[in-house]
Amino acid sequence: MINKDFYPTPKNVISKMWSKVNKSRVGRILEPSAGKGDILDYIKESAMYRGNYDLSAIEVDSDLRATLIGKKYRVIESDFLAYSGLDKFDLIIANPPFSSGDVHLLKAMSMMESGQIVFLLNAETLRNPHTNVRKELIRRLEELHAEIEYIPGAFKDAERKTGVEVALIYIDLGEKEEADLFENCADRVQEHELTEEERKDLASRNTVEFMVEKFNAAVHEGAALLLSYRKNRHLFGGAFPFSGKESLSDTYNNFLAALRRSYWKDILDLPEVKTRMTTAEIKRFNEQIEAQSNMDFTERNIREFVLSIIGNYEKTLTRAVAELFDTFTQKYHWHEECAKNIHYFNGWKTNASFFVNKKVIIPYRQMQGYYGQDIFSRGKLSWDLQRAFDDIDLVMNYFTHEPDFVSIASACEKAMAEGISSKIESTHFIITFYKKGTMHMTFRNEDTRRRFNIVACKDKAWIPEDYGRKKYSDMTAEEKSVVKEFEGEESYNRNIGRIGFVKNVLAIEDMTA
Repeated sequence: MINKDFYPTPKNVISKMWSKVNKSRVGRILEPSAGKGDILDYIKESAMYRGNYDLSAIEVDSDLRATLIGKKYRVIESDFLAYSGLDKFDLIIANPPFSSGDVHLLKAMSMMESGQIVFLLNAETLRNPHTNVRKELIRRLEELHAEIEYIPGAFKDAERKTGVEVALIYIDLGEKEEADLFENCADRVQEHELTEEERKDLASRNTVEFMVEKFNAAVHEGAALLLSYRKNRHLFGGAFPFSGKESLSDTYNNFLAALRRSYWKDILDLPEVKTRMTTAEIKRFNEQIEAQSNMDFTERNIREFVLSIIGNYEKTLTRAVAELFDTFTQKYHWHEECAKNIHYFNGWKTNASFFVNKKVIIPYRQMQGYYGQDIFSRGKLSWDLQRAFDDIDLVMNYFTHEPDFVSIASACEKAMAEGISSKIESTHFIITFYKKGTMHMTFRNEDTRRRFNIVACKDKAWIPEDYGRKKYSDMTAEEKSVVKEFEGEESYNRNIGRIGFVKNVLAIEDMTA
């Protein structure tokens, strides 16, 4: 579905916009409401002849935002009107939505204390100032001696055509002493007036709110520190690790980028995220964090990002189950004993299907990451082995969510301390280690094993998608055949509806409030 406000800027209009700019004073450029990045593309192409510009974008549409990220533009926010405006830019250039161009331009003007602004607006916004917002905009444009050029038919031959006349607005805010630009920098950080008791409560819960509070405080203190250093650097000689060659704006922007990256990585420590993610999922998370760390560190952006990771959470869980299923069945297939892990059955439209037996045999020395001494001679688990055990527990908890949970790692370490190597009981398994380097893990709960197998086999399309929900009596002959192969009619009827993940594992209300 086409966004009603999405009108890509024609190249000849972008050329007019760019011709207004004094390029000698431009390094960092922001395009809010960037769409698919046509304006930035034009600027990047022009930069081939004068050196690179530092290009950032803001875009509310998630698909267009993905396009911008794919083009390697730094996307710093989704909603321009909600952006904190902490970064320092030399130029803001935009073709905002025609329906809200007035508030977008006022926002840009509020962010810029020096530099240049180039905007396209619906000409009617200026010719018919019937709202207080439009009246305020016209007052500010007059005050700043803005240049206004009306362009009829600007979009008549555009990618998406419209007969709207546009106004091309150019504002030159001039240049100011760098120190002056930072005098009010902290004013842009909305400080929360919290009591000491409230701060302790937030800190104890490690909430999103507290993380944003700490980030804002760090921005405030960092800006003040940089400003103080610049004002007094003649006193320090070369003692501080600042070269003094970069502009204050560049130093501040680099500081802000590093700070954001650090705080975005801390999102992984939120219990709503970490307790749900296997090692593989954490790796995927960290890969996405690198792109995400350009975004403004706000509660809204944090929640939006976490929901993009776990919002469609059932798919994430299913992927984790499928990966563990492969570990139990295929990863160590070369080991003769591991063949006992698998029960073959004639599956849905295939005869090459299998599920995990009650007992799983794993060569744990390969899981621990190296061929060292036996774990019982060392008296502790390797980091790799503990991580592997934690991933197994995490997946099994998707199906039970036991309140009094005993992990595989803690059960094994307790047993090692007592010199026990067999019949070690965790919540999900009874475990025995053998000196030849294998461990036997027997499922303690048949319902957990059944759910695990159903999710994995559905993911591989070895059983029908509605398996476990559809009445046996309503099934086709082929579907009934799969049921008989997988578990039998009696077990199927007894467990109808007992499939998939427990509901409280899927709940993410704590991140959507």
